[in-house]
Amino acid sequence: MRRVSSWVTVGLLLACVGGPASPAEAAKPEVVYVHDTGDPGRIFAYAKDRLGTLTALPGSPYDTNNPAYDCLTDCHSLAYSPEKRLLFAAGIKGISVFEVARNGVLGPIPGSPFGNAALAGVAVVTLGRRTLVYAIEPAAYRIRGFVYQDRALVELDSSPYFVGSGLIDICASPQGCLYVVTLGFDPLLGFQIKQNGQLRPDFRYPRLPHGLWGSCVIGPQGRFLYVGDLGRDKIYVFSISKQCSLKPVRGSPFNAGPVPTFTLALTRRQLVVISPVDPVNAFAVFSRRRNGILKLSAAGVQSISAPKGPGKGALDAKGQFLVVTAPRDGLVLCYSLNRQTGQLTLVSQLAGVPFTTSALAGSVLMVRP
Repeated sequence: MRRVSSWVTVGLLLACVGGPASPAEAAKPEVVYVHDTGDPGRIFAYAKDRLGTLTALPGSPYDTNNPAYDCLTDCHSLAYSPEKRLLFAAGIKGISVFEVARNGVLGPIPGSPFGNAALAGVAVVTLGRRTLVYAIEPAAYRIRGFVYQDRALVELDSSPYFVGSGLIDICASPQGCLYVVTLGFDPLLGFQIKQNGQLRPDFRYPRLPHGLWGSCVIGPQGRFLYVGDLGRDKIYVFSISKQCSLKPVRGSPFNAGPVPTFTLALTRRQLVVISPVDPVNAFAVFSRRRNGILKLSAAGVQSISAPKGPGKGALDAKGQFLVVTAPRDGLVLCYSLNRQTGQLTLVSQLAGVPFTTSALAGSVLMVRP
């Protein structure tokens, strides 16, 4: 029998964080993966408890067997398949694949990395029983497509797909829509993913002005696409049809204030813009309405408690916490997010994180294995 004092302690903790967790939530702790794209490439893994405290997982950091590479913005160098519990990491030699244990510990798939090419960003889609993985290959101006089978990535017969120069980022919806951000004549390209994995170009999307574009993100339900415009500090928002065509939402593009849109962290109700340019203007927190429209929160633009500024970041599924890297300061920080005001409050940090690059670290991903 458990002690009464133990129940009292648990009760106090639950009262502080807003009620008891469901059995599924209690059994599945949230895990934060930080992709360090230095040399050697590694993935740091941390368990995050309900108070925002980060604890390194056994074996962290994990070697990707990939040398150093860098990306202009957030190329989404990490992607996760919840159906297969697999983590994919892009790199110079291809895609490193890891099996994810229930506690978040990573086990490398033999033969990783796959693809034998410099791949800068990765997206995962599950259609039927097939786990499809797509990555951008900037040097060759193309997208590579793979299917995960027999504990390996096998390139699709229809791959590669030539799309033009200046590939920046890639993102996919659960329904099978794939979008690529470029620096070329067409900054935004759209595709429908067929059941066999083949990409069919979709030309029913708005032509964006030529400029310096950043990362793209898609909402959890796959209804809206958000694309950052670095040159103008704006966010373009599009509704996504069942056929993957795009339509600008009312009011788009939205002004991100003085915060360049290097990284966009998204949940069902919030969007956070993260920029490494100015530590004082590091974050812009927006509420995200049901129709996709963005509204700057009452807390507005906020700073980071790291002198050299942030790297990349991610929100948890409920929008309660934001985890960001500060690789030039050797920090990983966790902020609580007030969902009414948008106020970010530092709740924990890990100092002395041995990033192997002083530049921007790779993607940050928060999942519940």
